[in-house]
Amino acid sequence: MGNFGISEQSARRYVDDESPRGIARQAALEPAVEQPGADLHSQPRTVAVPLGRTIAALAEAGHVRVVNADAALGQLGRHQPG
Repeated sequence: MGNFGISEQSARRYVDDESPRGIARQAALEPAVEQPGADLHSQPRTVAVPLGRTIAALAEAGHVRVVNADAALGQLGRHQPG
């Protein structure tokens, strides 16, 4: 079980090999309305993503950040002038 209390088995219920393909396919096939200079934060979000997949993705991103931070701190400890 990871740092966020979500096991890999639980996350796999929401994220499988087809999940990223489906999101990419949807993004590629839906026409984009271009609005140069538009405030992107005020635009509506129209791609629906199930809550479970969103939570699993956030948990994975957090886990990667923790692992990378631990690795970076380990590297800093080795390269400090002595």
